[in-house]
Amino acid sequence: MVNLFLQHVKSWLWLAVFGLLLLPLIASSQQSNSEAIKAALSYNFAKYTHWPETSGHEYLTFCYFNSAYRNGFEKLTNKTVAEKKIRLKQVTSVNDTAQCQLIYVDNQDRHKLKRLLLYLDKKPILTVSDMTGFIDDGGMIEIVNQDNKLRFKVNLEQLEQQGLMLSSQVLKLAVQVKQKK
Repeated sequence: MVNLFLQHVKSWLWLAVFGLLLLPLIASSQQSNSEAIKAALSYNFAKYTHWPETSGHEYLTFCYFNSAYRNGFEKLTNKTVAEKKIRLKQVTSVNDTAQCQLIYVDNQDRHKLKRLLLYLDKKPILTVSDMTGFIDDGGMIEIVNQDNKLRFKVNLEQLEQQGLMLSSQVLKLAVQVKQKK
């Protein structure tokens, strides 16, 4: 009877240790999943964005600063938007963003935001982020977590100032649309 009890205790200990070892993997998987969803949302925003005809790029270049988003954005390889192939680029500085048509700015890059938005002024480059207050700071599309679902807010004034138009169908899905003052 004691041997049987010890076997159960050993089994439970192994399960507990195994569970503790898996926790970082599960958290990492959830983090990667969140980043992949944000990349997919960015792709969908791009699909419903109209860039000026003067952009004349052969590709649409999607840029991101944080390497944690690499896997999420790499899932977009071989996809197209408006018959243009998507090219991906991890950027390290604001000066590297001139060739981007979409830039995803992670909350970890908040310190770059003011300089980035000044650099992008009057350029038709779609800015997307999960930073709280992003649209109030001059960004275009802010991804928010609302009721455990990813939703988004839109700064329509900023989009128009940069010469971009977002589909009215997308605007209807936004939880907030910031209009011109």
